[in-house]
Amino acid sequence: MAAAEAHMAEFEAAEQLVADEAVFQSWEPYPKRDLPETDPAALTYLIDRYFRERTALRLSVAGSTGQGTLTADSGPLVNATVTLKATPLTGTGQSGAYTYSDTVPTGTQYVVFGARVAQENCSTVALPSEFYLTDFTIDAGAAGQLHADFANQLTGWGVWGNPSIAQVEQGSLHIQVTPGETMGLNSSSLPFAAAGAAYTFTVTAMIPAASRGDGCAIAVFQDASFGELTRAVVHVVPAPSDLPSVQTTASGAFSFSLATQPAPVVLSASYAGSDTLWPAAASVVIGSPPMLKVATSALSAGSVGTTYVQQLNVTGGRSPYLWDGGTMPPGLVFTQDGVLSGTPTAPGTFTVSVSVVDDSAPPQVADASLQLVVH
Repeated sequence: MAAAEAHMAEFEAAEQLVADEAVFQSWEPYPKRDLPETDPAALTYLIDRYFRERTALRLSVAGSTGQGTLTADSGPLVNATVTLKATPLTGTGQSGAYTYSDTVPTGTQYVVFGARVAQENCSTVALPSEFYLTDFTIDAGAAGQLHADFANQLTGWGVWGNPSIAQVEQGSLHIQVTPGETMGLNSSSLPFAAAGAAYTFTVTAMIPAASRGDGCAIAVFQDASFGELTRAVVHVVPAPSDLPSVQTTASGAFSFSLATQPAPVVLSASYAGSDTLWPAAASVVIGSPPMLKVATSALSAGSVGTTYVQQLNVTGGRSPYLWDGGTMPPGLVFTQDGVLSGTPTAPGTFTVSVSVVDDSAPPQVADASLQLVVH
């Protein structure tokens, strides 16, 4: 029931969408009961929560001042708490710690550290993805600590998939995955018998400027037969910073001073709701991402009858990127992920005109005209 309510709140409050119809449907074995409606595990409790009074939150920024209003269908909400946070759209190039806390599952004898991009826990990431991993640590206090890094390069690690980059540079594993690629990383199974102990899983990672990372670091807990019991997952994306919360006035208004933030960031405001009021959220983008440019300045030559493949690259902007192109040389096609490929069928010197749009708000567009010589 709690997960269903969280999904409803995300859909309506964060996405600013309200359903025309709502169907409440369940399969066995959940929910186990429909009544009483005061029981958070009952289906009727969820239905009551859905039909709470709707709220609306407005947010704007002018210079170093932010302001907004919080209202309900019945009027302004007075003395309500509005939570604020700033989330960078791209990395800062500074190393940071990403953490996850839980309890070591019963039967644990080993742990495997690893990472995933465009597969398993990170199957829906936005490509291209780029980040650096420095080390992994599980700290279970008196029950023990487990650590792994790349001091010995990739000795003791396994990498699979077809990433553009998966190499150790100055003690960190540099990972870059472009559209059509995936990456998996696993350490060997490391002994760790601390079942039942509370732990914190920490990954040291760095997201370069103009990248939003978008990968997963994992710790897989295994039993004595190396079977997976469960796994801890941290998503390597630019980390948000919490700002001081504010209270609404008698008119439902609120305002705050905004300290300098590393641009670009998404400034978001949220109201948690209550037993009678629906939650609300709003966001604005502050600052602009680096200028989008086509980084590929020349195309490698091709030959008639020989397979040709070249990936075009960009700098700046915000991933993911969407490419488009004009008329291509005979036998070649240009895909939305920026790949020029095929088998040339005619010799000559051709002009290849392409454009790329990024995920900024508003989107940026960059164009380029490149020469391709086919022998």
